Amino acid sequence: LTYVLCNDFFRLLFKNINKKYIHACCTGLCFTLMLISFHVMSRYVSGTWPTFISTSLVWELSHLGDGLILFTFNKELKRAIRHPRLLFSFTKINDTTLGTKGR
Repeated sequence: LTYVLCNDFFRLLFKNINKKYIHACCTGLCFTLMLISFHVMSRYVSGTWPTFISTSLVWELSHLGDGLILFTFNKELKRAIRHPRLLFSFTKINDTTLGTKGR
């Protein structure tokens, strides 16, 4: 029984760690490509629009990609997008007064 419980625990733990590792690798790759475009490719282009595309536009697209990666790997954010009413749900507070007795 202990072996089964430990095995399930470690399987869930490594599944979560692998998911976070893949998320971190995707985010790192996105920002690495952005920095390569910003610092390397922008030196080899000439003109206003190609320079804009290889610097500012790629910078903004990388931040957009980072947001998409975040939503892809985060269950709570996906749930909030699918069901927006969950963002505004409140717990109901019991409105009875303790310690008083009615007549």
